[in-house]
Amino acid sequence: MLEEMGLAPVWHLRGAPAVVDEEPVTGHQSTVTDSGDRRGEIMSLDWDRLKARVASCTDCPLHATRKKTVFGVGDEAADWLLVGEGPGADEDAQGEPFVGQAG
Repeated sequence: MLEEMGLAPVWHLRGAPAVVDEEPVTGHQSTVTDSGDRRGEIMSLDWDRLKARVASCTDCPLHATRKKTVFGVGDEAADWLLVGEGPGADEDAQGEPFVGQAG
């Protein structure tokens, strides 16, 4: 269905540089390794513990400028999860998605 809408996902393996038109995409490389233990621990968290872990996360440079984490709203038992772009200034200030001009 996504492909029919022109929204086919682009998959990148962790640890491998993303490639767009055969040019490597550069950016921040996390110093945290994605070991099976870390992934398993994260996958075992319920929503409340996951939100707390994200709020205290310092694994990448995003933590240095954020005021709040923006998890979104909706049914936490939904079959689909949509992940949008990073929060803007209004979202960061309020901790809610799609507020201000985006709302």
